[in-house]
Amino acid sequence: MKGSQAMQGWQSVVDSRVYCICEEYGVTIVDGRSYPGIRETRAVVTLDRILAAKGEDHFRLVLSTVAETENNQGYIDNHLLLAVSDLVETYRAIVEPRSLWMARMLRQGSYGRMSPAPTVRPDGHVGRESSA
Repeated sequence: MKGSQAMQGWQSVVDSRVYCICEEYGVTIVDGRSYPGIRETRAVVTLDRILAAKGEDHFRLVLSTVAETENNQGYIDNHLLLAVSDLVETYRAIVEPRSLWMARMLRQGSYGRMSPAPTVRPDGHVGRESSA
């Protein structure tokens, strides 16, 4: 398969809800050969896997966390999606009261490639390690 034929091939396998829900949250799926910009992703297969494995409620929470975090100004790659999915599942106790979850995510600053990874303790505290 070449070019658009290959593109049509994977699109037909991906659950159509992936496209609809991404559009709802303002996330644009771009061609795999393009370099994604802000709020864009080419990780459509990862999105489909999360939806299939965890269900629509989990998928929506992952997307809303990524899309509504103000300081997430990079493109959305498969590593970010899988990390947020794992965090949502692991820390379900603080995710359930959604406003608390979003408040904590918004306070953390950028999750870009140049920032240090957040530390998350089992008690639900989310923070950054100091570099001092």
